Amino acid sequence: MGCDIHFHSEVKIYGKWEHYGSPLMMRDYDLFAFMADVRNYNDITPISQPKGLPDDISVVTKVAAEIWGADGHSHSFLTGRDEIRRLEEFMKSLDKSRQKVDEVDENGKLINGNWYFYFPEKDLDYLFGGSWSGFYEYPKNYPPQIEDVRFVFWFDN
Repeated sequence: MGCDIHFHSEVKIYGKWEHYGSPLMMRDYDLFAFMADVRNYNDITPISQPKGLPDDISVVTKVAAEIWGADGHSHSFLTGRDEIRRLEEFMKSLDKSRQKVDEVDENGKLINGNWYFYFPEKDLDYLFGGSWSGFYEYPKNYPPQIEDVRFVFWFDN
């Protein structure tokens, strides 16, 4: 059975975390391993072990997580300049090193499909017109009401 990610971006505005987006992220076990040590078949050093959902999670993200109930697992979040920059750099390295490879049997039936992972800006949206790590690098370019950003995610089987 495959494992997929449920990914939500949040921004902290006026002291409260608000849901910003939920971009589609394709199945990529190397990425999952890097984010939370999930499906780590290639001995990738993760950013961290799953941390659980944040206590101050936004209402929209909380409802989305609750919908998955016991089928959701390895809940975690990434925040701060270092974690978000490392995630973007890892995603860029995957994009440059991967090619879409589908294996088919003698009848042309797909037996092993490898998801192609797209460049982060396509999947992670932009944060008010700039990159997520740019929030920390160039704070003057963002609305002053935005105090912080983070990614909240979990997986399902």
